[in-house]
Amino acid sequence: MSPLLQFPADFVSRPVPPFQTASSLRNRASGAFQNGDKSVIHPSFPNDPLPMWVVSYWVAMSHALENQRDWRTSHDWVYDRLDVVSTDGNELEIIDEVLDVLESLPWDAPLKGFGAQTDLRTIELRSLLAPCSIHGRVLDAMIAAVVQHMQASDDEDLQSVSVEFLDFADVLRLSDKQWKSYETV
Repeated sequence: MSPLLQFPADFVSRPVPPFQTASSLRNRASGAFQNGDKSVIHPSFPNDPLPMWVVSYWVAMSHALENQRDWRTSHDWVYDRLDVVSTDGNELEIIDEVLDVLESLPWDAPLKGFGAQTDLRTIELRSLLAPCSIHGRVLDAMIAAVVQHMQASDDEDLQSVSVEFLDFADVLRLSDKQWKSYETV
């Protein structure tokens, strides 16, 4: 059997490099493959060469693992709210509803409805379930829902409302470090 088709028995239980590392490896692997290289070696297992396509596997798996971790963090944050809310309020119903949605919603799928207007994906909703800032596309989808209700109103003043996307506002809020990376004239 070709060494490229043989896998160590414990291949799937071995650590997957972080997404950023795996992506960097993928970018370099195309040039290595063109130069005739046919295998890659995991630094923790130098005696077990693996076929080059394993790099694509690492990228996909590391992306899934990192997003799963973030999704789980959001789920845990909502679940922890159960400890701090009063038992006689309607917040318990809302938490229960959010947990049901989190447990059935795909973790990285395009959203339909208002989300489709802003290319919003389910993974981006996690910012609504954690103590962090909300970025432009999530706000755009939320505002699109409000604008639709206003435009459906019988009030003529509300029907003429128009709101623009906030992507430019996100750029304006870049940190000083990010702004310094741009060349200015």
